[in-house]
Amino acid sequence: MLYLHVYYTAKNGDDLMNFLREAEEAGIVSKTKKEKGCLQYGYFISTEDDREMRLLEKWETAEDQKAHGMQEHFRMLGEIKNKYGLETRIEKIEK
Repeated sequence: MLYLHVYYTAKNGDDLMNFLREAEEAGIVSKTKKEKGCLQYGYFISTEDDREMRLLEKWETAEDQKAHGMQEHFRMLGEIKNKYGLETRIEKIEK
């Protein structure tokens, strides 16, 4: 089992919300949830700072998550993230 906690930080709350809107319109979350081995994939906005959110991912195997990184919608996510200048930090937990 592989868990990823991806911490996103934006310059302002509007950039964060625009990122989420575009990612939703591109179907990134729904496409990812249909991938082999994806058990959880969801964004959670901080209640303390409107510039921060966390993405929680849970995968059956590290190989499944690696395959996710090769998908077209993953590439699109990176483009949207860069468009809004979001910074990320990743914590990886394997069990």
